[in-house]
Amino acid sequence: MEANPRALEQKVTVLVDVLVDEKGQVVEARLTESNKRSAMMSRLALAQVQQLSFPVRMQHGVPVLYWKQSHPVDIAVQSKLTPAPPLNKSHP
Repeated sequence: MEANPRALEQKVTVLVDVLVDEKGQVVEARLTESNKRSAMMSRLALAQVQQLSFPVRMQHGVPVLYWKQSHPVDIAVQSKLTPAPPLNKSHP
């Protein structure tokens, strides 16, 4: 009997506070206080948000640094599950 690997997908939305510079690039990212997830999901969310760009915010016609609070970052992680082989019941 051949093992059939199955994929298990875990989906989670992590909320991240993002400091955005005058060019719309991420300067700093941190988890919101109310959303502490597993260490792996947290690292994935922080790494993903670093790749994003945000709209430039203007104040009196000048681009400014700002915090974007509680930005949702969707994380989906897949792992392959392989069923355990059947137990070998041998009689002495």
